[in-house]
Amino acid sequence: FIDRGIKDIGMIAGKEQTTTEKLGVRDPRVATFDSYLKQKGLYNPNFIFQGPFGPDSGYALMTKAIQKLGDKLPHGFMIGSDSMAVGVLRALQQNKIDVPSRVSLISFNDVAIAKYTSPALTTVHVHTELMGERAIEMLDQRMKEPKKIPELTVIATELMERESSL
Repeated sequence: FIDRGIKDIGMIAGKEQTTTEKLGVRDPRVATFDSYLKQKGLYNPNFIFQGPFGPDSGYALMTKAIQKLGDKLPHGFMIGSDSMAVGVLRALQQNKIDVPSRVSLISFNDVAIAKYTSPALTTVHVHTELMGERAIEMLDQRMKEPKKIPELTVIATELMERESSL
C-alpha cells in the first residue's frame, strides 16, 4: 500500500479466544501491522476493527468502519483472512464504495475462492502444505535425537496480486 501511495491503512482482523473464552489470543498479524505502521508514522488505532474470523464478522466490522469513519475511511485495508474479506467486499458493495479505486484490500490465506470473488482478492499465500511437511520432518528428527538443539524454521509467504488492490 505504502509503495503505491496509500498512507491511510486500516485493518479488519480476526480475534481468537482461548477455550474458556476469557482471554483473547493476540494475532501476530495485528502486532506486526501495529509495529510497522508505528515505525512509518502511519498508525491510527481508529482504523483497526477486530472480531471473530468469518464472513459475517468481516461484513459487520466493515459496516461498523464505514459508519464510524464515513469519508475518513482508509483507502487501504489489510484483512485477517479471505473468509473475512468476502464479508468486507459485500459491505463495501452494499455501501457503493468501489474496490479498488476507493478502497484497496489485501487479505490472508489465498483460499481457492479468493480468485473468484468480484473483484478477485489480492491475498497473501501461506504455504500451509510446506509448513505441515516441515513440522513432520522436525518431529521425526526430534524423536530420533531428543537432545538436539531446537531450530526455528521460517517459511516465506507470497503476495498474490489480483483485482482488489491498486
